[in-house]
Amino acid sequence: MLFFLEIPSITQNRVLIATGSDAGLKDAESRLVGLWEATQAVHNIFQMIEIGVLRSLALLKMARVDEALAVLDHVVTLATPGGWIRPFVEAGPSMVDLLKRLIKKNVAVEYIDRLLAAFRDEEYRVVPEASDAQAAPAPSLGPPSPRPSVSPSPPPQPLDEPLTNRELDALELLAQRLQNKEIAEKLCISPETVKAHLKKIFQKLMVSTRRQAITRAKSLGII
Repeated sequence: MLFFLEIPSITQNRVLIATGSDAGLKDAESRLVGLWEATQAVHNIFQMIEIGVLRSLALLKMARVDEALAVLDHVVTLATPGGWIRPFVEAGPSMVDLLKRLIKKNVAVEYIDRLLAAFRDEEYRVVPEASDAQAAPAPSLGPPSPRPSVSPSPPPQPLDEPLTNRELDALELLAQRLQNKEIAEKLCISPETVKAHLKKIFQKLMVSTRRQAITRAKSLGII
């Protein structure tokens, strides 16, 4: 029964965080600490994840970034064995920024890649970091707009094994002469995942260098 009784409290804190006033954020953060301790006592992992995610958002909005990352690191550790996705995606675009910061610290890279992919699948607009060349439009209060894809309508591919949508995205960015780290930032994945994508692209195009991949892809009309 405790699982159901705590839901209104979690919702109330979600509203306080969304409102974003200084007093509301401090109140929510304090309440969430108490909820965490109560939930931890009954070993309700799912609610601990929800509570921890909300607390990290509250701390982020109060500009307590290091504390937010520490809390989220703990939450990701709890969530990884069960592969929990929804609590993070429901937190919205601000969670993307925190997850990207964690992945740069080499925290649960594979799992966080899955979380970031889930944000794209749910059509959340990813918030770029300050280093990105273009600023993201302000979040809308209405339904989320479809995420612009690097290659929205993949062309026919004269290959024995066609490139996946994600590989096409990476190839398009490769053609723009971006480095692996820049491609990773654009696609919200780790540089290691970019390397894996490029390896598959080279295999499918039967080439061995980036320049050859671009040349062959253009000759085949893929990009």
